[in-house]
Amino acid sequence: MITPEFSPPSSLKTAACSGGSVINARVPDHSLVYVAELIHRINNEYSTVISLASSVAARAYVPEVRAALQPILDRLHAYARVHCVMRPSVSTAPMDLGEHMAQVCAAMASAALQGRDVSLHLVRSQPIVLDEGRCWRVGLILAELITNAARHAFNSGGGSITVELTKDDQLIVCSVIDDGSSNREFEPGLGTSLVVALAAELGGTVRRQPEPYGTAVWLSFPSLAGPRRT
Repeated sequence: MITPEFSPPSSLKTAACSGGSVINARVPDHSLVYVAELIHRINNEYSTVISLASSVAARAYVPEVRAALQPILDRLHAYARVHCVMRPSVSTAPMDLGEHMAQVCAAMASAALQGRDVSLHLVRSQPIVLDEGRCWRVGLILAELITNAARHAFNSGGGSITVELTKDDQLIVCSVIDDGSSNREFEPGLGTSLVVALAAELGGTVRRQPEPYGTAVWLSFPSLAGPRRT
């Protein structure tokens, strides 16, 4: 089994169930308690299924059965970690966007790219401190873009996905670029609609460009929070 390559900075800590979500740095969005509760329920359901599968594997007398169940258990654990990373919070504390993106990339590499011969790289050059709500929204967008690349760009083989985070005085740009097959007849679906809506909440835009070898997507939004667009 090929382990997806991921190269975050050495300061990356183990992902924990501590995502974040506030509307701004002072007034928390308490409606996100419902989102956190939903993800909490999903994690509990993952735990139930993982426990059942583990119990079946432990009771299996045939080694081949235990071996067949292990990749399923590993993938369930990986997706449970993704949900932990994406869990929102009503905390008003600021956080480093790059660190949050590193956690998202690490979780997605393990869950969506395991065994795919697809590497995932994160490039960032400076700390970018935002409120947790904005970081959480960027993380949701990033996870969706990585998922899209994994599903549609590498049908015939392996490759790489590069995530880059940059910032100037007024604009933050997050790019997701793959070197897989370029889909010039891309048809937006629900995931794309959600990405556009989340970008609007950041006051930003999303641009997609087929390249000669792969696809590039750019999320751009102002570094200073303003009124959210809906």
